[in-house]
Amino acid sequence: MNVQGKIWFTANTREDGHPMVRYLFDLMAGADLPFSKDKSIVVQTTLPGDPDNPYFRLLNGVDPSYNPPHFKTHYR
Repeated sequence: MNVQGKIWFTANTREDGHPMVRYLFDLMAGADLPFSKDKSIVVQTTLPGDPDNPYFRLLNGVDPSYNPPHFKTHYR
């Protein structure tokens, strides 16, 4: 599996959002900042310990160190 993270900023444009934050986002709207997915910051991920390999190895099953809630387990 190849994973690529993307980071961008969005303002809370709802009426209950803080007016100062909405004002700052409106003020910086013309700037070349990551305010959309198209202009997002791309974070490359790699297999831990091997930065030349951009893939994660997938294993079947649940990580033994993770205890999922009962309603999230769907064994076949």
